[in-house]
Amino acid sequence: MQLSRRTGQDFGGSVAHSHTEMALTLGTWGGIPLETEVGLNIAESLAKWATRSSLEYRVECYCDHPGDRRVLERLVELESAGAGVVAVARLEPREDRWRYLGEAGVKEAIVEVPVSVEAGAKRFAAAGVERSPQFGRETVVSAALSGIQPELSLLDVTRAEERDVAAVLDVVLDEERARGVKCRFRLVDDLGLGDPFEEDLPRSLSSWIRWLNDEYGIDPSRVSVQTSDQRGLALANTLAGLKAGAGVTTSLFGLGLRTGWASTEAVLLHLLGDRAPLKALLELKPQLDVAGRRDDYRPVSGEHAWQVLGGTSPEDLKDKLDAQLGLDPRKLTGRTPEPVLTSLSGHAGMLHLLHSHYPDRHFESDGPVSLGISGKFEEDFNLGRQQPVTWRELEPQIEKSSLLDNPDEVSPPEEMEPEESA
Repeated sequence: MQLSRRTGQDFGGSVAHSHTEMALTLGTWGGIPLETEVGLNIAESLAKWATRSSLEYRVECYCDHPGDRRVLERLVELESAGAGVVAVARLEPREDRWRYLGEAGVKEAIVEVPVSVEAGAKRFAAAGVERSPQFGRETVVSAALSGIQPELSLLDVTRAEERDVAAVLDVVLDEERARGVKCRFRLVDDLGLGDPFEEDLPRSLSSWIRWLNDEYGIDPSRVSVQTSDQRGLALANTLAGLKAGAGVTTSLFGLGLRTGWASTEAVLLHLLGDRAPLKALLELKPQLDVAGRRDDYRPVSGEHAWQVLGGTSPEDLKDKLDAQLGLDPRKLTGRTPEPVLTSLSGHAGMLHLLHSHYPDRHFESDGPVSLGISGKFEEDFNLGRQQPVTWRELEPQIEKSSLLDNPDEVSPPEEMEPEESA
């Protein structure tokens, strides 16, 4: 959800503004996608909310799946009818997608452009971050030819070198002038490494905003910040970006259930004070928590801070670790991160965890005992559990069962007690 500040009257909070834009991404990164009807219902709710509050909502949608396209096309209809929403596409910039967006009447699109060495290596393999300038140029050209305003998300900016960000901006702004378009820019701290008290690049988002203005004349009104809460500073970094004149980007998804982007409700309270539309925001929660869609919980502090979401193979776990932490936690903690079992882990995730702790033991992988244990925590997740299953919670259930001592023996698992908070 994106909030763009504009100078103007004070609405009761500590931030003065006269116009607020809010953007909600209708989709989940790496999770179960929303059902089409749910996406349509949320789009309609935002349109009604915008009409009541006189705010403009930038509603971001993916455009690969037919269901996502239905939602995007409905948003275009609502936008054309003056409902206070703007349809914004999130996409990988292939030619056929740009053509579709132009034909569908979409006016804005967001494309991620990595600007750190690490993000560039992951996105562009051997070419690395040196591919980013040309990638950004291609985005502007394709968007302009389709009549679309592009927004470039400068990914992993809090680990970026000035020269790499400058290389992207040099070609993007040249193309922008040549094509007669105006780009938006989003500073994305997707690892939560930003420091709201820092004054130097790259970890200071406010310094990046000033740098964009001083070096390239980019007005802060064309810039937004999007900050992860993996290290607990998303709100502080968001407010630091806002104080520097930029808009802010946060996420409605979770509403406190997971550590994703900055908490929408907290940002609204700081922006609008007692006029923050929290009741209307929370009314969307039942639509997000529909049957079949489950959020994973990512702890950011305490005893389990360095646990990673469970996967179904050691390779999956390594990829998740790299994506979530961006640092080598062994250098910080002196130990290897411990996987946890989540709503997406399934029986295979539990088996990999068992094999990692009991490499020399044999047990019946798909027998009634092991299936009963994994089935119990899967049932808990289906009933709404958000806390992941840690090894400390799972190990007693394994030890009390007959799984390890008598692999052929059938015995029901004991009920799993939720572990106390750290």
